[in-house]
Amino acid sequence: MQAAENAAVCKPNKKSINQIDMKAKIFTVLAALAMTAMVSAQTFNRIVVNIEKGSESDELYLIESPSFTDDFENSYDEAKGFIGGSIYIYGTTAYGSQGMVCTNNLQGAFIGYRATADGTATITFSDLQSDLADVTTYYLYDTESGDYTAIGLGSSNKYIFSAVAGDHPNRFMIVEPVKVNTNEDGWASYAGKVAMAPTNGLKAFFAEYVSSSVTVNLNEVEMIPAAEGVFLYGAALTEYTLSPVVTGLTASGTNDLVGCVNYTDVSGETDAIYCLRNVGGESALYQYLGANIPAGKAYLPITVSGPSAAPKRISFRFNGTTDIDEVQSDNVQCTKFIENGQLLIKRGNAVYNLKGQMVR
Repeated sequence: MQAAENAAVCKPNKKSINQIDMKAKIFTVLAALAMTAMVSAQTFNRIVVNIEKGSESDELYLIESPSFTDDFENSYDEAKGFIGGSIYIYGTTAYGSQGMVCTNNLQGAFIGYRATADGTATITFSDLQSDLADVTTYYLYDTESGDYTAIGLGSSNKYIFSAVAGDHPNRFMIVEPVKVNTNEDGWASYAGKVAMAPTNGLKAFFAEYVSSSVTVNLNEVEMIPAAEGVFLYGAALTEYTLSPVVTGLTASGTNDLVGCVNYTDVSGETDAIYCLRNVGGESALYQYLGANIPAGKAYLPITVSGPSAAPKRISFRFNGTTDIDEVQSDNVQCTKFIENGQLLIKRGNAVYNLKGQMVR
């Protein structure tokens, strides 16, 4: 970070040459993106984050485009200068403090601030542009207070906080809702960069492997912690939205799932890798023999003594009083029936007993 600061140009005032250079560079970036868009039909999102304290202010440019990589683009990022002002806002990246951050995914991007003295500061937003078809509302997340503020224009889209003298590189984070899709009988696995909460009847579960019964106990959690793997259950073949976590939601218990926030190479794993699959209309865990796990998914590693010791499938068992009938859908009907003296519940192509165990 010090190297980035030493490289910064002088900044006499907010409307100085440094800001003119910043806007010129932004124009160059957007022009390059426009040329790319002519070929690939890819466009961009831009957010300008402003911070004010007393009579002074500063700004940060965040630009997201599929033309960039999932890392922050050092060739386009602009190093932040810290000269002469009392309050600054910047993007925290591997390259140091940036006044402009370019990436293909702003989810989980950290924003820091620097203040020379304590005082009340206000964050607002301007120059918003969203051209990507799949973009949903962004939020500014305060990592200290747990507060979320929707990013947008107007008096309702501002965040007032108590700034503390010093440098605070990871105080804020950019968060956006995430969409997930369930399979033929309502299951999905998930892992993400930031904490999320299931909505609209979707349920999230930690999984604990029980080797003696070759099953996984599913324990429902209220929220999905950052980087944790979970299984999700809802209506079949349905798109759900995971929302940023609000204060008060919890997640506890044993979780043997590994969350893959990024595309993950598992070819070197010594454990057997099990992933969620729907086979013959029934979801369970089956051994995965591939080399990579896609980003945003979860898997279960288990230790086996040899190829012949690896179980063919691992079934689910709900632990506790989870009521699978709480999941409602017009597309999926629940049917209760008696078989061999046992009351069973059929949802889609899956059959459960009253304890929530999948039995076929």
